[in-house]
Amino acid sequence: MINEYEVAFVLDANEAMFKASLEKIKALFTEKGVEVLSETDGGVKKLAYEVKRHKDGRYYYFRMKVDGQAIKVLDSELRLYEDVLKYLFIKQEFKKRRFEPKGEAAPATV
Repeated sequence: MINEYEVAFVLDANEAMFKASLEKIKALFTEKGVEVLSETDGGVKKLAYEVKRHKDGRYYYFRMKVDGQAIKVLDSELRLYEDVLKYLFIKQEFKKRRFEPKGEAAPATV
């Protein structure tokens, strides 16, 4: 079943390494049939603790549609990428509200 996910990456802050890492990630997404909805560059930030001997990291975010089984494959592939410091997949769940929250009136019907 195809679901919508967000994935956050922390990559090497070096510009050349960042571009190479991003190209590898995009190629992997294309190979695995990922439909990328949007991309956001979060910029370089100081890390709270050292990760793989890095004190700074470049944050990059994707919103995408992909099959749930492909997430397992992507996870196992990304573990092998040394230039990816950290990553996190978050499944987006869209739920319908059963009741209106307090303070908001229901729309009037005529």
